[in-house]
Amino acid sequence: MFQGIKKFKNQKDKKGFSFLEMIIAMAIFSLAIAAAVAAFASVVNTQKKTREIQRNVESAGTSIELMSKTIRMSSQTATYHAGKEIRLYNNSQGKCISYRFNAGNGNLEISEVSSSTGGTDCPNAGTYPASSYSTLIPEVSGLFSVTQTRSSSPKRMGKATILVNIGQNHLQSTVSFMNYSSIL
Repeated sequence: MFQGIKKFKNQKDKKGFSFLEMIIAMAIFSLAIAAAVAAFASVVNTQKKTREIQRNVESAGTSIELMSKTIRMSSQTATYHAGKEIRLYNNSQGKCISYRFNAGNGNLEISEVSSSTGGTDCPNAGTYPASSYSTLIPEVSGLFSVTQTRSSSPKRMGKATILVNIGQNHLQSTVSFMNYSSIL
């Protein structure tokens, strides 16, 4: 009988966590979980933004390659609107092509029209209908710069420079014209 009372007394001396200690432990655990969730949400948000920037840069790179190929195979190249537009006659397609950075909607756009004379003469500035343009890259800005080929001394190979700004990213490409015969 004394052993049973002694056993009961030993169990009574063993203490567990009090209710207050449990509440404090749960609060600390909750704060740790909230911090971890906030950090995870921040990482996911940054990853989404990075993917969007990567897609835009890849799209711009592809468009610059398309423009470079077109410019390389063209003649009668000139810029308009303070370098915001480049117009050229594409010898391989037999079309007049205009690329422009549209400040109104922030897009890089392309228009292809037939030559006004059926030859390599393209329409003058302002004669490309606005409805003929389609978007290549949305939400960009940039400039075109053209250095014409010069056959007189000193001879110089012509080139066009394309600069595309996508937010904080800048892509640039310089393309030489392939009209070598005029300088040889």
